[in-house]
Amino acid sequence: MSESTIEKIVEPVVGLGYMADAHLVIVSNTATHWGPGEYTVDAVMEAAEFGGTHYETLAPLFERDWGTVVTIADYDSSWSAKGALASCNGSIQQVLDISLVNSPTFLAECLGQLAAEVRPLMIASTNYVLD
Repeated sequence: MSESTIEKIVEPVVGLGYMADAHLVIVSNTATHWGPGEYTVDAVMEAAEFGGTHYETLAPLFERDWGTVVTIADYDSSWSAKGALASCNGSIQQVLDISLVNSPTFLAECLGQLAAEVRPLMIASTNYVLD
């Protein structure tokens, strides 16, 4: 995602994470993980990278079981990510997908291999573009 997109969504994402007492992970060239209550808008913006998407860097996090995972993404990553995440030993109860493009996200597709359920919450319209 672009820096301007991240700037537009970071406050609501961090706020939602605090309300849900949730972990937060951002991924680009690397994955950065914070436990519940350990992240701020400033920390997320400081860790954000805008040059690539490598979901395979999430693999260490999915060597354990998770309840609900909410994805907020567009549709890109390295194609090797799907195989790397498929080989993880963990499981996910449900993936709730928020897509910033006009299809479900590749992240939900990758994590869906580990999930009992994948449910799209929002799919963006092709008629709307974030500046």
